[in-house]
Amino acid sequence: MLAKLPGVSSDINASIIDNGNIQHPSTEGTSSPHPPFDNILNFRDVGAYVNRLCGSRYEKPPQKATSPPVGLLAVVLVQPLGICYAVTALCVLKEGILFRSARPDDASQRDQERFTNELRLATIIDLRSTTEHTMAANRRLANERIAAEEAAETSPQPKPIANDEHLVNLPGVRRIMLSLAGWNFEKTLLWRLSWFNILKFFSLLASGYRGAATRLIVEQAIVPRGLNGLARDTLTASQAEIKELFGYLSEPSIYPTVIHCTQGKDRTGLVIILLLLLVSSGEMKREDSGAEAPGGEGYAALGRPLDTVVVTGTGKAKIPLSAITSDYRLSEGELIPELEERLREMNQLGLPDEFAKCWDGFTEDVVEFLEERYGGIRGYLKAVGVEAGAVEMVRALLVA
Repeated sequence: MLAKLPGVSSDINASIIDNGNIQHPSTEGTSSPHPPFDNILNFRDVGAYVNRLCGSRYEKPPQKATSPPVGLLAVVLVQPLGICYAVTALCVLKEGILFRSARPDDASQRDQERFTNELRLATIIDLRSTTEHTMAANRRLANERIAAEEAAETSPQPKPIANDEHLVNLPGVRRIMLSLAGWNFEKTLLWRLSWFNILKFFSLLASGYRGAATRLIVEQAIVPRGLNGLARDTLTASQAEIKELFGYLSEPSIYPTVIHCTQGKDRTGLVIILLLLLVSSGEMKREDSGAEAPGGEGYAALGRPLDTVVVTGTGKAKIPLSAITSDYRLSEGELIPELEERLREMNQLGLPDEFAKCWDGFTEDVVEFLEERYGGIRGYLKAVGVEAGAVEMVRALLVA
């Protein structure tokens, strides 16, 4: 009988060891934490989710084998950074090192303990803008006031809080604040306004109405572009921030890390798309469909959807574009529990309800933009100034 693995939870050991037989993790679910977090939505282990989708094969070695056959990994392959649950060397990403989520501002005490004790986070990368932080701080203040009123407390009302007091403070966890909507991005949007609206924008700012000024830009410059156009604008106007981000991600000490914005959907999704494309960097080719797997209508023998475009790069890393798209689109359903609240916040900024969805063609449009404008992800990262060594380091840290 196989011994339990040190440093791995009993739940994980139970899921992979059963009377001496190797069991692969269930392909059902979304690689969200089990049990789910109390107050954090859209959270998942990117590596675990993508590995389940990219067609990695799980095979049982002979029952009487005393060691894995040649070419097979042990029951659990322990990487320097993360664990890859597989039996054959076909996992694409390390697991347990790259997470994504919506804002963790309301994390319960148990959530915070899981961040530090279970996931052992080293960093939290926050992609939100100053305006979003202000809104989050005001939201925290409003919630505290409501709680005080419901408790009929006689103590003074909570005082206005600073822009960072809504943030979760985790001991030993570094927080990196890196807005993808910096000045260059705002300037790009500003010049899309008519001269009348440009004057109106600065007039509102001068009068102290920053919220109204932001709403003007959103309604006149962002909404007409849509989420797909907004992704292109971010890739073009926020290159300095993306360079800085990849600089951080090239540091081994940054992992395990969780990347988030407000919803963890579009900006976070864009960053994850870039990382997955880098892992798969190389020429894109269309694979032969092959024979369908038993019980998997429309899927090839290795578990990939038929007629799937696969981004093939150096090494053995292959990620179907459909898997990258699936990771992005998963966020829409994950955010449903707070849909009404998110719609109120979005409408306050001037965004229509459609922006709460994951738009069709988002991932494909990003890939097309990178290919047409820069020749692919590597050309893009070179253009924004990420050093070649940093690019290779990021990829090496993520590839299983």
